Amino acid sequence: MDGFMITSRVEQVLAGHKRSDNGFTSFQVSKAIDRVLNGCEIIVSDNNVRVRIQTLKKEHAEVHQLLNMSDFGLDTETRRIVADAIAWDNFIKGKPEFGK
Repeated sequence: MDGFMITSRVEQVLAGHKRSDNGFTSFQVSKAIDRVLNGCEIIVSDNNVRVRIQTLKKEHAEVHQLLNMSDFGLDTETRRIVADAIAWDNFIKGKPEFGK
């Protein structure tokens, strides 16, 4: 479902449909809803799309923060963030919300 929403958003940007001041326009959200329905046959609401996009933005920021730290990297095969156990432990002590 996430992939369909993201693909829809990328298509809208490439088509010249810019973001509105408060997030996504109703047109962009409706395109994402259509894409999810056609792609995985799941009906989602306007609110579902908006909340999920906000969650994805937050997760992206977390990943970006980790990848900018010297002890962390990306395993391109598994597409997971990697670090030694000491680096993880030290990081999570300072930011327990990243323990997930």
